[in-house]
Amino acid sequence: MSYGKAIKINKMKIFKKIKYLILFIIISKCFADLKVGIDFSSQYESSNIDASLENGLTLSYEYYFDDKWGINFEYLFPTKISNHAIEIGLLNFNILQQVYSKDSIQMFAKYGYSMPDFEWDSNSSYISKVYGGLLYGFQINFFNEIQIAYTLNNSTIKLFDLLDDEINKKAVKCNRLTIFYIL
Repeated sequence: MSYGKAIKINKMKIFKKIKYLILFIIISKCFADLKVGIDFSSQYESSNIDASLENGLTLSYEYYFDDKWGINFEYLFPTKISNHAIEIGLLNFNILQQVYSKDSIQMFAKYGYSMPDFEWDSNSSYISKVYGGLLYGFQINFFNEIQIAYTLNNSTIKLFDLLDDEINKKAVKCNRLTIFYIL
């Protein structure tokens, strides 16, 4: 093997290592603010149902523009409403505004848009349309590892009643308490 060919092979190995290093840095930066949470002590309210949600799993991604502002995307996997044949999942987009900061504790106001996803098992009615709605709440960050969040998710659904052959619009609220761990 010639000296020039050996240098070329070594450059290719170095280039491959640099490429993997850059890929690792990009991936770790993208998922630096990924968090997983347990949704508990949550409540579902509509005109005819007032029930708690079973514990659910939430995935979330946050990005902070600076010390005061950030954005957040959350997805609550479908979670059963207690004593009903209904599951609800939520896709949320939030804006975060810092309202308090001292040492390793920060508090943020959250406002944004919540889009529910229902799975409904009923013989007498079905959901014909789901409308997202306003979301608001707060979150407290502890030591950049643990977060506690409380949100009020509002939406509207159109139910088509097979027995009465009519469409009813119903306001739906989902109050959520979630503990997150930042990965």
